[in-house]
Amino acid sequence: MPARARKYIRGAHLFLRGRTFYSRVPGASPVEASLRTDSRNEAERLHAARVLDADARQGERAERTPRAQTRGDLADVAEQFLNADHDWTPRTATSARLRVLAFLRWCAQQEPVIELASQLSHEVIDRWMASRRESVTRSKQPLSQTTLARDWKMVRRWLRWCNERGLCGETPFLSRRPPREPQRAEAPEIPSPREVARVVRALRASRLDGAALAVVVLLATGFRRGELRDLPLENITAHAIKSPPGKGKRERVLPVSRQVSDAARRFVTLREKARGRGARIANELGVGLDDHWATRVLGPACDAAGVPRFGAHDLRRTFATECVRSGIAVLQVQQWLAHRSVATTQRYLGRYRDDPAPVIPTPAALTLAARRRSR
Repeated sequence: MPARARKYIRGAHLFLRGRTFYSRVPGASPVEASLRTDSRNEAERLHAARVLDADARQGERAERTPRAQTRGDLADVAEQFLNADHDWTPRTATSARLRVLAFLRWCAQQEPVIELASQLSHEVIDRWMASRRESVTRSKQPLSQTTLARDWKMVRRWLRWCNERGLCGETPFLSRRPPREPQRAEAPEIPSPREVARVVRALRASRLDGAALAVVVLLATGFRRGELRDLPLENITAHAIKSPPGKGKRERVLPVSRQVSDAARRFVTLREKARGRGARIANELGVGLDDHWATRVLGPACDAAGVPRFGAHDLRRTFATECVRSGIAVLQVQQWLAHRSVATTQRYLGRYRDDPAPVIPTPAALTLAARRRSR
């Protein structure tokens, strides 16, 4: 059967073809290449390396102003920052690389070319932010305020790191206030355990037993999706589960019941069997836990169960809320969620959608109550 024609959007792309990840990077040699792996983490690392190599080639080809080999050269300090040993997850490292390289690419397209940290004035920052606000996503939607704020914060983190090590001087990024990210509600609506149980039954009815086991383990442990995706079998005991190094490379041990440990062991077994057949098969069976797992697997199950859609991270919020409602101290929940600050844990606490609404007395009822008291 002939391969389906692909329409690529301008820019670099990482995609699956069969069971293998491919990388397409304009300016690289070759432009499209097989990464020879079915692991997303390894594919993202190799893809980011190809993007960096292509950007270096494009910088060498331009016959522009001679590159200033000074202490503040942006390309040099960016390379040192991205190759340094940071306390990041693979996904954060990939995000940092793409955001910093996108900023360098924009600087190289300006007239005159911006090559030094000393050239980063307030006017340059305003132009960059204006260009980001005019950009759109792949679905032709404007960039969200969250994306703009995180672009800014990553560039500021890069320049602050360089400034602390004497690689560049002060820039307006270090003193100027970044755009504000949208704040979540103080008591956000989150799925209740009863709603999650209905979704689990819908997954089992669809013969997605592996996905149902994943939901059970995520709700009972508060793990992140990536932590459950990398959970080894030897970390599971009869009454405890040790998380793999997750965000911030922090590990913790969660006390669980025998039923949850059995569910975790069965999920890991199904996941490893599916991985042996390829990443595509694992995703089709609902045990791949890739970035689109919630949309592809949880979403249809929520619709079938008559429950508003939720993601894997919402199960962490339900776990935290259920622990606090059960009388467990917030500080203990903070350790189980591996949060650096208890304020972060408190933001996870919400209210269930199926909680009974509080009864607010009407003015007429208040008047009647006052009359009864006066008698």
